[in-house]
Amino acid sequence: QALADLLTIREHWGTLEAIRIGFLGDGNSNVARSLTLACAMSGAQLTIAAPRHYWPDPETQQLFQQRALNSQSVPRYNEDPTAAAHGAQVLYTDVWVSMGDERHQRARQQALRPYQVNRQCMARANERAIFLHCLPAQRGQEVTDEVMDGHQSRIWQQAANRMHTIKALLIATLR
Repeated sequence: QALADLLTIREHWGTLEAIRIGFLGDGNSNVARSLTLACAMSGAQLTIAAPRHYWPDPETQQLFQQRALNSQSVPRYNEDPTAAAHGAQVLYTDVWVSMGDERHQRARQQALRPYQVNRQCMARANERAIFLHCLPAQRGQEVTDEVMDGHQSRIWQQAANRMHTIKALLIATLR
């Protein structure tokens, strides 16, 4: 997923170096963790906005920081979704309730509600910002319809890029 994310960003911006990405939602999800590592190694500047108890544990954060030493792209964690969105060139989110977490659905939705990507959130980002989501999405929860279907959304390009990055990874692995 993270490879497809980076490819989509590079296709839009022409580079990954110093691109500002704001991830809003569960900062300890599998998508957020893999994106964090990918950004740390590629030079993209990632800020994750989430309640503190949705951040990775300190050992994992230290691993991310170590991976970023060569790129100077240390991930940042923040509880303020406005700060993460401000000036971002990419806004990204993922589902708030993953399969297997349904018993915590109400608590997760309540805690993450301020981290929804909506029109106001997109307005804080760079005027050419794009929106990404790994899909499937829960419309009306982590993202609104107008963002999912809006002109800044690159979710279908991102989804198509998964096929290309998977093929490239298979070729590289089989050689």
